[in-house]
Amino acid sequence: MSQNDGQGLICEAVLPLRWQEENAVPGEEELALFDARNQEVLKIIYALDEQLPDGVDEQHGATPDLAAVEFKLNLLFDLVSQLLSHYAPLPPPRASKLSAGGLEWRDVESLAIGTSLRVELYLSGRYPRPLTLFGLVQSVIPVAGGMQITLQFYGMGASTREWLEKMIFRHHRRSVAYARRGIGHDERPAK
Repeated sequence: MSQNDGQGLICEAVLPLRWQEENAVPGEEELALFDARNQEVLKIIYALDEQLPDGVDEQHGATPDLAAVEFKLNLLFDLVSQLLSHYAPLPPPRASKLSAGGLEWRDVESLAIGTSLRVELYLSGRYPRPLTLFGLVQSVIPVAGGMQITLQFYGMGASTREWLEKMIFRHHRRSVAYARRGIGHDERPAK
């Protein structure tokens, strides 16, 4: 996938990802249930990832109490995430390209084009609950160390797609801001 494939912006990141083949395309009711859960996950991650608006100084002004509460909540999220990952470990992270219409990642296994997959994709370490996405394998290209798999989503509602686009846009906007500031990947603030 690229920005020129009609999918819009792309989020390139290393994300925990797990997939399994589906024997049949899920029914409309099952897809609607997963779509509602995905929308809930996206809304929560979006809210957790909120930052203070530009121009609000955390060190000066009327926000010291808010900054202290935010610090404590972040600490609590980190501790709960560590506890959850101990009991339910995340799948291995993979270099991924995510758009509102599909997903691309590298794997050691090959898949047949047209295979129906269920993918669990974890977007946030602070909220280790996955998006469960369904799609059809569009391409499998041999690359060094494995295969590059491209999946096109199906069964995603318009509202869920909008939330996913918001997440991808936010990621893109922050990447551009970090690049302008000359901040390297390792220097970015933890989320």
